[in-house]
Amino acid sequence: MKILIIDDSKFMRTSMETRLKTYGFELFQAENGEAGIKLALAVRPDVILLDVRMPGIDGFETCRQLRQYDKMKKVPVIMVTVESDESAVKKAIQSGVTDYVLKPVNYDDLVKKLDKIMLLD
Repeated sequence: MKILIIDDSKFMRTSMETRLKTYGFELFQAENGEAGIKLALAVRPDVILLDVRMPGIDGFETCRQLRQYDKMKKVPVIMVTVESDESAVKKAIQSGVTDYVLKPVNYDDLVKKLDKIMLLD
């Protein structure tokens, strides 16, 4: 499974990659929404892990823009964020997010979500 991590925090991207590689996933990283969209179109990931707060376009707008491409319409996007209030969750769903994971990331829960996505694919 190819996973694209879009997060402005190098620490977060590296931490997620290190942890998820142990499960055998192939990982790609982008440091902002614009770079993430370009990389997503190039590598065609199976899943995108997307932060909300980023410079430039935020995660909500990144997801909306990704969903405009036919080959990205069905790619699961999991929002990974500290935003937990109801309005942020609603905004995430409206932007096309498939699922939601809070930081700090519980990797056991995240891998369960990824396994579920693989089974539905």
